[in-house]
Amino acid sequence: MSEDKSEDTTEAEVQPDTHIEAKTKAEAQTRADAQTAAKAKPEPKAEDLLARPLRAGDEDKTFGEVTLDDARAMAADLKAKVGWGPTAKVATIARGWDELGRVMNQREVATVAELDGETVIEFAKKVWVLPPYDQMLF
Repeated sequence: MSEDKSEDTTEAEVQPDTHIEAKTKAEAQTRADAQTAAKAKPEPKAEDLLARPLRAGDEDKTFGEVTLDDARAMAADLKAKVGWGPTAKVATIARGWDELGRVMNQREVATVAELDGETVIEFAKKVWVLPPYDQMLF
């Protein structure tokens, strides 16, 4: 009989904790569902993004009305505000405005509205005119 007990113990030790395994599978499925939903969101239209309001310096404008000088000023202003902790995210947004300014200068456009739709969408994401919904906003 003592052998039977040790066999039972061994089997119990070998069996996984089904509760933990089920919870992990459920969490993995929830993450997968969220990623699928995020991918399923329709791509924003450039026209809609160009009409989004923002504050540039002392003026209220739409993203499409942002000038090269506005982009440079936004980049400089945000670079000055970069710190540690949650404000470290500001550095990426500042780089986006800086890069937008460089692209506008290279393409010799006066406003964001003069850029092609694909570029508008790309930079709307980089400068958070279209915020990333899967990340913490501050």
